[in-house]
Amino acid sequence: MNLSPQKVSVLPPMNTYGWANSLIPRWTAYIFRPLGRVQEPASGAGPETPPYQVFRESLWGTYGGWVGAALAFPVQTFLVFYGTSYYKGKGLGAVVAAVYALMLIPFWRLFVRRRDIFRQHLANMSDALRFLLNAGPAMRLQRQRRRFQRQARSLLSAYDRRAPPISVGASTPSPHTPPAS
Repeated sequence: MNLSPQKVSVLPPMNTYGWANSLIPRWTAYIFRPLGRVQEPASGAGPETPPYQVFRESLWGTYGGWVGAALAFPVQTFLVFYGTSYYKGKGLGAVVAAVYALMLIPFWRLFVRRRDIFRQHLANMSDALRFLLNAGPAMRLQRQRRRFQRQARSLLSAYDRRAPPISVGASTPSPHTPPAS
């Protein structure tokens, strides 16, 4: 029988809180992002998006996120104040709303940080899976590495053998120096 206390993490509820509070800023960022798109004439260059357009879209998305936060956070704080003051009085409502407002940004940032870490883990797993599924060429390259190294060394030594000998102390004449007569 295991009598040790269970480890309880507060991160999942805090993460959920940050996720819920970031819904409106994420939606407004999604809505604002197309404002940065510019329809360019078709030049037949290919499907690649130019870097300045990606920058413009992300900049407008960031603006949208901040506009959403500027609109949503005060409204959320007011709703917390209104709901708490309705049941418990205005004094306690103000305290709860102040604590809520002070916790909004840190929990939002915690959610974003944890989301980015999760996405990075997914990307790493995807890369590892892609490598495992296509490991044949990489494994062949590792097996052939010694042979490639030997070939490169023999090529360099053959090149060095064909090079003219360098005499120590002899200087090469400058193209600007007149020939000795």
